[in-house]
Amino acid sequence: MDRFVDRETELSRLRECYDLDEAEMVVIFGRRRLGKTGLVRQSLSDGDDAVLYQATETTPQVQLDEFVDVASESFPGVDRIKQEWESLLGVTSGSLSDSRPVVSVLVPVRLWERRPV
Repeated sequence: MDRFVDRETELSRLRECYDLDEAEMVVIFGRRRLGKTGLVRQSLSDGDDAVLYQATETTPQVQLDEFVDVASESFPGVDRIKQEWESLLGVTSGSLSDSRPVVSVLVPVRLWERRPV
């Protein structure tokens, strides 16, 4: 088991956001290699209704295709949704079922800074 040390406050805050009844957007920022993605992974470790997509420096269409592949693991059938960000994020944000909360994580944001989504 990997050790995860001294991030209890951050983990607790993220998990509180996951438990809310309404949609939330959480932005985690900081210098590279500080463990932001590791923090998110750890916070999601006991949930299976999460989509953690790690973007690559490719074309917007490839990013969209990769997101669909990752999202399909938690949401079978998501590949039949219209292939555009708004539709896909709407589905993976909880509109599939009101009874199960969903967390969608897109990292790193810098890959979307200059591209329309």
